[in-house]
Amino acid sequence: MERFFGFCKGRVIYKTLRFPTIEPGSGDAVWGVPTTVVTQKEMHNINLIRNSGGVFQEYVEKSFEVRVTVVGDAVFSAKIDSQSDEASKIDWRDGVVFGRVPVTSYALPRDIEGKCLEIVRKFDLRFGAIDLICTPEGEYVFLEINPNGQWLWVEELTHQPILQTMVRLLSKRV
Repeated sequence: MERFFGFCKGRVIYKTLRFPTIEPGSGDAVWGVPTTVVTQKEMHNINLIRNSGGVFQEYVEKSFEVRVTVVGDAVFSAKIDSQSDEASKIDWRDGVVFGRVPVTSYALPRDIEGKCLEIVRKFDLRFGAIDLICTPEGEYVFLEINPNGQWLWVEELTHQPILQTMVRLLSKRV
């Protein structure tokens, strides 16, 4: 981990691998475990999470983020204006849930859209939820593809016909 931290020049984030929430016991309280910037201070205690599941990634500066939902041959993209809310600059999830971060339909450049379709096909999938970062320089950076990712919230916020497309895909005979 120290070598990775050095390779990334100390610009690393940590994401939990499974459940991003913790229920602390009785009651309705739920604690979120957001994507976290790893600093030199955390590196001194990195052994404390040695046995927990997580993903370390290089931190990438953002202009905004994009959730791409691929259903069959259809591509739906949503711009997540994560940088508009101070608390959502690293992890946009709470900002979207609480309505502090705008989410709008977005037209990806054709080549990036094609790459999203390609990765879904390469993994022999018919569905994929892909997260991208658009850097301040306009470069798109792939973060991850989730073959079981949430997508209904994208439709609810952007009014894109993802559910209708999913129904058509699932009702096709194979």
